[in-house]
Amino acid sequence: MALKDYILTLSSERTTERALMIDRIARECGVHTSTIYKWINGKTTPDILKQKKVSEITGLSVDKLFNKESK
Repeated sequence: MALKDYILTLSSERTTERALMIDRIARECGVHTSTIYKWINGKTTPDILKQKKVSEITGLSVDKLFNKESK
């Protein structure tokens, strides 16, 4: 499950839940929310420390969040 997929699993009826998660990730990673949207859309990839922080927040592995699963 990529980061984008994870965000999309959050309640679609309550976009606030999505916004709060994006805000939390941004705050805890020390970046702007626009950066999180770039990560979600695959335009950029966070450095490994931020990947680990996102993993801690979401409870998903770095490999799954950032499509690093071996093929």
